[in-house]
Amino acid sequence: MAKIKSSSILIIPPLLLILSCFRMPADDPLPILGWSPERRLDIRRLASAGFTLVLSPPGQSHRARPVLDLADSLGLRVVIGDGRLEKILSGGDSLLNRLDSVALEHQHHGLWGYFLRMMPRSDEFARLAVVQKYLRSRDPQHLTFICVQPDQHDYGEYLRLYIDRVAPDLVCFNRDCLQDGCLNEGSYSILETVRRIALKHELTFWAPVATPLESRASVSELRLQVHAGLACGARGLFYNLGSAEWGAPVWERIGAMNQQVNRLSPVLKNLTSTGIYFTGSIPPDCRGLPSKGPLLSIEGGSMIVGAFSGKERDTYLFIVNRDIFSGVRPRLLFSRSVRRFVELGGTRKTGIRHEWMRRERDRTLAVLFKAGEGRLFRIDVY
Repeated sequence: MAKIKSSSILIIPPLLLILSCFRMPADDPLPILGWSPERRLDIRRLASAGFTLVLSPPGQSHRARPVLDLADSLGLRVVIGDGRLEKILSGGDSLLNRLDSVALEHQHHGLWGYFLRMMPRSDEFARLAVVQKYLRSRDPQHLTFICVQPDQHDYGEYLRLYIDRVAPDLVCFNRDCLQDGCLNEGSYSILETVRRIALKHELTFWAPVATPLESRASVSELRLQVHAGLACGARGLFYNLGSAEWGAPVWERIGAMNQQVNRLSPVLKNLTSTGIYFTGSIPPDCRGLPSKGPLLSIEGGSMIVGAFSGKERDTYLFIVNRDIFSGVRPRLLFSRSVRRFVELGGTRKTGIRHEWMRRERDRTLAVLFKAGEGRLFRIDVY
């Protein structure tokens, strides 16, 4: 591999001065990124469907400014691809200082960051690390985006190697989550592995969403993928929107899902994942509910229980129905320390709020979940 060279280290201070006005807002919503490997996406349609980010691939870098202008006017940000980045990463160029113009040309309020690679091999990590470090020195206000797709037979080792060598800004992974229309058992194991490793390295991770085709269960497939990712601690979503051109019903379905995520975003961004548990059949390398805790058991259904702590050390549970064909009304049994169980993000009509007196012994509650549905709750204790 040819060495990557730099001949412009002395220009860092003035360039940083130029870029200092481009700061990422602290109140940005939860990232929901739309991407298609085979077609140019309609930014207006993405905006109306509740996406917050769009990936503009390297082949469109010549029209980056109009993309940035349009996205910004619609409230979206752009993960920008650039042919010069692609050329250096592929070994076609070895002069890093050519990236100075990339950092300058794309400065815009609509810029989220730079697209580097989709599903890199492990032998590309060294070059990715060098390019990412150089971009950070030139533009510390914007992030870099890499999406990995490791070998599922050695997922943890690949991910640890990737984080150690590349030091990414976040962990985003892409894989085919669906098997015969269902989120397969291996996907849960991978979500747990990514959650655990990302937490260890103090990184956020984004969960993949493989947009289902038209089918009887397509709404619940979409719900399950999104809610399972959030319950496992994902703080962003990466939609592979495929190559198909959909009609309005599919976009409306995606929009309704993203609207719910956006409603929960202010709460989810401030939570820390403390565990992920399963009821019913337990996927490989995953765990059932602990014997001690605010939620002791769930009778009925195959559920995911994502446990979180808030800034005030309060407890939150994101509970998801894993069945994409049937709704379920399981009975939740709580410990006697639980005082209040409150749903977040629900409407006045459907949201749950239940309170127990200290002397009450029976702390059970039946809660309805649609097929593939997840609901976020806060638990208050005495």
